[in-house]
Amino acid sequence: MNARSSTGSHYSPNAGWLFIALSLAITAIWAMAWYYGDGETRFPGYGIDETWKSEADGPLLVGAAAVPITPVLKDGENVWLAGFSEARMASGVHDDLWARAVAFGYEDRMVVICSVDLIGLFYSQVIAIRKLLPPDVSHVHLIVAATHNHEGPDTMGLWGSGRFASGTDEEYLALLRTRVLAAVVTAVRTASAAKMIAASGRAGVDGLVHDIRPPRVIDDELSIIRFASKSTDSTIATIVAWSNHPETLGGKNTLITSDYPNMLRLGVEGGMANRWPGNGGVCVYVNGSIGGLMTPLGVEMNVMGETIKKPSFERADALGERVASKAVALIANTRARPEVRPPLSLRAKTIYVPLHNTWFRLAAKLGVVDRGFVDSKIRTEISGVSLGSVDFLAIPGEIHPEIVIGGIENPPGANFEIEPVEVPPLKRRMMGKINVVIGLANDELGYIIPKSEWDEAYPNLYMSKESSYGEVNSLGPETGPTIYRAAMSVLEELREVSSVQAPDGR
Repeated sequence: MNARSSTGSHYSPNAGWLFIALSLAITAIWAMAWYYGDGETRFPGYGIDETWKSEADGPLLVGAAAVPITPVLKDGENVWLAGFSEARMASGVHDDLWARAVAFGYEDRMVVICSVDLIGLFYSQVIAIRKLLPPDVSHVHLIVAATHNHEGPDTMGLWGSGRFASGTDEEYLALLRTRVLAAVVTAVRTASAAKMIAASGRAGVDGLVHDIRPPRVIDDELSIIRFASKSTDSTIATIVAWSNHPETLGGKNTLITSDYPNMLRLGVEGGMANRWPGNGGVCVYVNGSIGGLMTPLGVEMNVMGETIKKPSFERADALGERVASKAVALIANTRARPEVRPPLSLRAKTIYVPLHNTWFRLAAKLGVVDRGFVDSKIRTEISGVSLGSVDFLAIPGEIHPEIVIGGIENPPGANFEIEPVEVPPLKRRMMGKINVVIGLANDELGYIIPKSEWDEAYPNLYMSKESSYGEVNSLGPETGPTIYRAAMSVLEELREVSSVQAPDGR
């Protein structure tokens, strides 16, 4: 008997379609497993959970250092600039980029704050630097904070030659780690007996900064901490904290520059030299709550009687000089007494933030960004430091000022009809007479947006015709609540270890 049936071949058209459907299903399952599966994480298992208070009997020790981190432009090699659009290639150098470090503390414990003129550094880069610290610097807690400079090299991978091409250069990142390490080690090893005096006030907003996303909330607090030699009163270092995007040059500029922080630091160092003996020390500038978006772009500025609104180096210099002048005036006019032995405490811990952003996940899986995740969560860190009258809170991203000083709303058009989650504001729970929030500290998670203001789908916030900017560069709607809860926990635990009562009964 013939093996074929009377109907002909065993093959059926339905079997072909079934095979195609099965293949597509298997491919879809594989793609979903690849997409949702864990991304490779550098330094697996790393985490910190530090709580301490210095118990040393000696004097306050302070040291500082400034090391250039400007990339070398070579023929035939591109340096992609970060912060605006892709494929923006550096054509030259206007002024140097810097790693500026200040070390403060005692023989048993120290904190180093190192500011870098970069768009941001991922947590893995900070961990790598920490692992390079020599044994004699093992008593240090290191905070590396980016100024969020938009005119420096791409250190995150998002601004290469195209959407799916990383803009980072591993050779430069290796050099960067070495230079940051040098600044940190030098600051620690040159530390000497010092005293501290701090001041803060309102910088104002006119001609300096505006908020391009409602609700219009700006943290215009300007703080300055001066560390001086205990014996000669010459300035060792200053920390200046303010909140504004370093993007005064705009997206068409192709010259490497540190933007307004360049002239801000030079102005402060010059002011310190003029008002106190010796040189002006090393000025370390840290950015604060710049999410929302705090920017100098579009702000009218009067320079030598002429109104300037377009991006330019003249405008960047004028902005830096004005903030420097305000900072020096604050410290010169303060009635606060120098602190010769301010108590030092720290609370720092690794946390995990949910990752919902599709593009960030895809970019990590494709290797565009060197950013791992585990169980759909991003590993990062929050820390709090108490030094006498000054408290620092280190936040790993661009936090909206509403979370820091208040003013969160639940506007019409928001994706979640909920009461504000991130309340009360963080600064209300900080303990110092002067409270400094350091943004982009030890990591760059993007925008940290209040959940009740999240706007990823139509209708737009406040029923506006224009969509909101920010969500595309955020991990997701749970970022704000997660960071807020962790920060509040850090502040509470810092208060306990410091044995300090919150001011005004807070």
